[in-house]
Amino acid sequence: MPLYIDNELLDSSQSFNPVDVFEKYPQLCERSETFRKNLQKIQINEKDRVLFAHQREIVTISPQLNKQNFTHVCSDEATTCYNVVLIEKTTNTISLAHFDGCSTENGIKTMFAELSDVITLTTTNCDLSKIQYDMYLFGGFIDDKKYSEKLFSELMYCCVTFPYNVKLQIACCHSMNNVTVNEQNSPDIYGIAVEINDNNNITIASCLQRGPDSTLRDVRMSATDLFSPIYDYRKQMVYIDPFIFKKMSYTNKLLQLDDETYLMYCSTSPHCEPANFVKRSKLTLLFRVAWEKRIREIFCEKRREYVFEDNKWILLDDEQTVLNS
Repeated sequence: MPLYIDNELLDSSQSFNPVDVFEKYPQLCERSETFRKNLQKIQINEKDRVLFAHQREIVTISPQLNKQNFTHVCSDEATTCYNVVLIEKTTNTISLAHFDGCSTENGIKTMFAELSDVITLTTTNCDLSKIQYDMYLFGGFIDDKKYSEKLFSELMYCCVTFPYNVKLQIACCHSMNNVTVNEQNSPDIYGIAVEINDNNNITIASCLQRGPDSTLRDVRMSATDLFSPIYDYRKQMVYIDPFIFKKMSYTNKLLQLDDETYLMYCSTSPHCEPANFVKRSKLTLLFRVAWEKRIREIFCEKRREYVFEDNKWILLDDEQTVLNS
């Protein structure tokens, strides 16, 4: 089904290697480069009303349903990862996800399923087969192991083979997001924020506010490969579905490593990770050690739900343990 670049319909038989795509569609490159140069930069702070997507998380939100609660959706710290934004222009419904190369097809399917659901809630007599989505890609660079190259190809192939009308508007990714730092390839844009309004303005973002129970959500990545929606646009609350810790026999060995060695083993791109990468990563391992035998206290066999009130996140269920993360 349709994926368009510069009004040309792509099909599944062609190459989706980013080098080939960017060579074939120079207007996409020119548009993306201009877009990147004109992006403003913001910092998301603790009291800002934002919805943050961790790796393998999806945030879908509608200005009609949810604008009063939040100002932006955002994600950060993408090195070989991609931040993918889909916008349905009739309703300005936004879906943002952070892709890391795992379960790419599942992630794209979930984004479109949530977008379709929101559209049916906010419109009448809508033919979903005729809905058009604009796609914006951010992140990745020319990494030695070609993780960014592979992820770009997977994203393109999914959009070609799924039954949705998609236009790739901006691709600030792979070589279009590559800069040289200390003679090494590195990403230029690590994080983005999308304003929840009729304009859907996109900015470069660094995020101090990562939402409720950030460490628990980081730990979830080691428990499941699948993507997780984290915002209930019907009930207007953030949530974390229950999961079970997988056994990890090497946790203590990793914690004993010095930071430099840990970085080399645990990152896809050690030379360009954010400064707090090792600290946050080790915190997730310490969290596992502390809670893997007490997981029932965290969820009580139901999802954790939160609202943002008085500039802070509030856990709604008194039976569930409040975590210091």
